[in-house]
This record gives sequence, C-alpha cells and structure tokens, in this order.
Amino acid sequence: NNQETIQELYQQLIDVFEQGLKKTFEIVFIDDVSKDQSWSRLRMLQQKDGRITLIKLQQHVGQHQATLLGLIESQGRSAITMDADGQIPPVEIEKLMDDAYDDYEIVIGAYACKQHHRVQNIGSWVIDKLLQVHFRKPSGLTISSFKLFRRSAIENLEPFLWQKGYLAAFILSRFPASALINVSGIQHLSSGQQSSYSWMKRIRLVALLLGQALGLPYKKEPVEYEKLGSGNGLGRSE
Repeated sequence: NNQETIQELYQQLIDVFEQGLKKTFEIVFIDDVSKDQSWSRLRMLQQKDGRITLIKLQQHVGQHQATLLGLIESQGRSAITMDADGQIPPVEIEKLMDDAYDDYEIVIGAYACKQHHRVQNIGSWVIDKLLQVHFRKPSGLTISSFKLFRRSAIENLEPFLWQKGYLAAFILSRFPASALINVSGIQHLSSGQQSSYSWMKRIRLVALLLGQALGLPYKKEPVEYEKLGSGNGLGRSE
C-alpha cells in the first residue's frame, strides 16, 4: 500500500545505481495483497523498464515471508531489502555496498535516528530482548529491515520460505555473529505516514517470536504468486 511513494522510490533507485554506483541491477517489487493502486502503478513501471521484476502474492503472507520470497527470486550476487514507504533514502544503499563489508554474509543498516510512539518503543525493546535471550543476538547488534544479503546467505535462508516466523530469528539461527555487521548512521526520514509496524503488529510479532522460541511446530503454508519479469509465470515454492 505505497502507491504515493512508488514512482519517486523507483526514480531514486535508478539514480543511485546508474549515476552513483554505476552497477548493473534489477529491482524486485513485492505486492503482498495491496488494497490501493500500487499494483497498477508497478505494472506501468515494469512495462517501461525491463530491469523491474514484480511479484504479486495471491494471499497476504506478511513482511517477513514476502521479503524472503523477494530475496529468493532475485538474480544478483547480492540483494538489498528496503521498505517502499520512502522513509529510507535509496542513496543510503551505497553505505551497505562499501567494499569494507565484502567478507560479511549480511550487512544491516542501523538508523541514525528513528522516532516511535512510546508503546511501539516498548514493543521493540521486548522483541530485542527475546532475540537476545532465545536467538543469541549480540546486545550491540541492531536489527532493521534495511539489509544487504549475499547470495550464499539467501540460499542458507531459503528453507524457511513459507514457514511462519520472524526473519531476524531465522537469520540468527543460521549465522554466527561474526557473519553479520551493522552499518551505522543510516538516515531514516519521516514521511508523514505511520510506521509499517503499528503497536498491534508488534504485539503479534512478540507472540510469533515466543512461539519460535518455544519451538512450536509451525508448518509451512505455500502461497501461489504471479511473477512478471526475469522469467514470468505462476509460482509456488515448496
């Protein structure tokens, strides 16, 4: 549901890769059953630019599984994940792609300043403590949705596709702390929108994390999706 920010995000991404990094690239957009005009706007962009791959899920799976699907369907040696709400300037991608981090499997952006409602801050604190206690997250490691994944890391996480859970917990269960690194000072802008993580979503995420920590047997529930670009078709990953 980001119809108002898609066009600007796309143009900024083009500027970063063509003028700044000067690298070949693809852009993968995931539509997790949006309720606005996001899909039609994405279709118009994709018809004009063959470097865009679109994935439209047939039912809502949530941010973590949608992100993992996008990573798996990407084609590059590395892939960067970010929200489409315009709150992270695409120019920040250059920080994650610094050569100094080439030896790490996953590079995670740490925001310079990000303000939340008090209830949301409490929820974030609880989530962080659960990750530290049950999934061995180092206290100094910050988790965010702005990450760079090497292809080897994506392949390592692929077995978790369609399995209910928090992506950060999957990452921490697969990789030692030495394979992860934070890049500090990532700018996070206020777009006037509510955070994609409302206090209700944080409560659900805490419950989900508790289930993962307790080893509840969440079974995989594959979902069909349409893919346009880089090998079109209807997919269903098992």
